[in-house]
Parts: sequence; structure tokens; C-alpha cells
Amino acid sequence: IWACPVENDTMTTKIPLLEDYPLNFTLLIKNNVQFEKFGFSKSNILNATNSSFLQSCTYNNDDPLRRFCPIFRIETMLKEAKQDYDDIALIGGVIGIFIKWDCNLDYSDSHCRPE
Repeated sequence: IWACPVENDTMTTKIPLLEDYPLNFTLLIKNNVQFEKFGFSKSNILNATNSSFLQSCTYNNDDPLRRFCPIFRIETMLKEAKQDYDDIALIGGVIGIFIKWDCNLDYSDSHCRPE
């Protein structure tokens, strides 16, 4: 995860746009990988998960199961991007998400997971 400020960062006011409560907002990131030549496709929402897992999980890279949860807290995204919420709330910014799929189709599809 990375972030950068908006192009024109000149400020006309010092009033933040939002309070701290958006830090608890969540974002669902759904991503798919497809290898048409091999008739293979997979989603980052793993088959092993069920609807109750998705209703209660949030991403945590340190947890072996929750690291595959596709629901991210805004605070976690900013922390991973090494960005300060007050700066983003004041001047805005762009956050990029990189999802790496490292799939060896010689093995079971359970070995093909996003990172």
C-alpha cells in the first residue's frame, strides 16, 4: 500500500475536512486473477471463507486467517502506507493498492493466493 499527496497542495484553509471517525470505515477490495489459456480463475475472496467470516473479519497481516480477509480499515491502510490521517484529511491524497498473485498452476489452486 502506498500513498501520495494531490498535485496542487496549496492550502487556503487549515480546517480539516473530516473528524477522526472515518478511520473506522472499512473498504472491501475484490480482486480476480484469470489465466484464460489454462481455464483458471480465482478471486481474493477465498472459497474456504463463509459469509459469517466476511461479516466479522478485517484485514490483519499478522493473523494467518485474517491476512486473507478482503475488508480493510481505513486506519490500517494509512498505517501500511505510512501516512498521517490528519494530513490526508486536510489536503487529500491517493492511495494505491498492489495485489500480488504468485500462482504455480502445477499445484492445487489452494496455493494460488493474493498477497
